[in-house]
Amino acid sequence: MSRQASVLVIAAGLLLVTVARPADVNAVQSLQPTSEQRAEYERGRAYQRIVILLQDPSVYFIAALRSRFDDDLMAIESEPDLPSVSAAKMKPAFETVRASLRTGNPSSISPDLAGANYFEPYLTGGSPPNAANWWLVEAGMAEVDLRAAAGNQFLLTMAILHPTWLANHLNDGGDLVSLVPISDLAGKKLPALQSLQKLGQQSEEQTASLDEMTRYEGDLLQNLDNAFPESAYPAITYPPGLLGDARLGVAWATIGELAQQPRLLWQPESQEFIDDFFRQLGNILGDSQARSTLSQARTLLAVGSSPTEEAVKNLLGVEIATLLYSHLPKARTDVIFLGFDAAQAVWETNTKDADEANFDRDWVSTNDSLDQFVPGLSNQRRELGEVKSGDWIGLIGKAQAVVNAILR
Repeated sequence: MSRQASVLVIAAGLLLVTVARPADVNAVQSLQPTSEQRAEYERGRAYQRIVILLQDPSVYFIAALRSRFDDDLMAIESEPDLPSVSAAKMKPAFETVRASLRTGNPSSISPDLAGANYFEPYLTGGSPPNAANWWLVEAGMAEVDLRAAAGNQFLLTMAILHPTWLANHLNDGGDLVSLVPISDLAGKKLPALQSLQKLGQQSEEQTASLDEMTRYEGDLLQNLDNAFPESAYPAITYPPGLLGDARLGVAWATIGELAQQPRLLWQPESQEFIDDFFRQLGNILGDSQARSTLSQARTLLAVGSSPTEEAVKNLLGVEIATLLYSHLPKARTDVIFLGFDAAQAVWETNTKDADEANFDRDWVSTNDSLDQFVPGLSNQRRELGEVKSGDWIGLIGKAQAVVNAILR
């Protein structure tokens, strides 16, 4: 990646300069952001999710998340507060992202964006046209980035960029300025960034300790969580009957895919979604033995966890499938696997596993048990069945259409 300071950059040589002000815990707890402030904050969260996508484009092939990534891309392309030079460069660069995602070929992403570490157009100077709005965008980016670190000291150190912006621009925070915690970091060089300076360079600046920095980030994250609570995403509901079972299958596949993407898995909306899934599954299965297995599976997906591929396959795959087959009639398990395999077929366009993709395609295209409950599903399944083996563009489009029909 060519790390252009005006577009996507890696942090270097920042100072955290906080303004002395009295602590007011009650002020933080009583904050009620307006809908407009929430919208700016969500803009920042969207931008940081795009950074996650650029770091690992496979996240785009999680069927239940793709529409939000499309919205995120549209938001970042139309960002009103970018310097004009950045905006001019970004649109054609992001066109390469869209093209690569359509074809399932990440190698075609522009080198200006591939593997990007941060989105920070004002790192080296300049001011956004609307500083108050941009302050909230930075807050949203900070929340997603800090969550993605999940307590990892190195990742937390590298995630200091957006919290630094907030602290350096307190005057732009308006009535939300108390979100930034009082800290002992005023004027201190950040430890991970020291290593980016030339060897042997002398500096009289104090270096912040890891404890100071971690405490600051943790306090900031807590304040952001209190002011901007997140609800489950994807927001899948489970109506009674076979349609609810099919959606459960989509959610089951989504959870297995999220387990391989810790930066998304550790986000609060993902954790809420996982809780909803296990709550629904527990209600369906009912008995204490099943609940014990589900509790173990849920622990595997907790914030800070890094489940192995084998553990995901066994506990989230084989064990849950065994519970379903032993507790539910075939008519229900067939529909659950209809949703599961439709979502998995989208995922297989990333892994390029032709055998698995063909299996998923064939199961969905021949399973008509949900057709009477979902208008148009019969035609969508038929079109999926007509996709040739190895036609990854055709597969992702037709399989996604089946998933969308189930989730509508």
